[in-house]
Amino acid sequence: KYFKNFYINKNGKQPYIFKKEVINRLKLDFYVEDNWDIVRQITKTQSKTKVFWISNYFDRNIKYNFKFRNLKKAVEALKNLHE
Repeated sequence: KYFKNFYINKNGKQPYIFKKEVINRLKLDFYVEDNWDIVRQITKTQSKTKVFWISNYFDRNIKYNFKFRNLKKAVEALKNLHE
């Protein structure tokens, strides 16, 4: 009901490499991630894809344009971008 598909890193690639490959293959406009290190790696080379980051308490001082406290806030922002 909520997802079209899911992707599993069966070959044990580094998570950010696997995720960048999936983003490129699917030509995503938006991607949601909860790991700051992966967000940082993906955004180095993904200029077209907006990466939404679900942050946590410990990362509260990191500044990022698409930073959200929880998934609900990220989904609300995605909806607003499409209105």
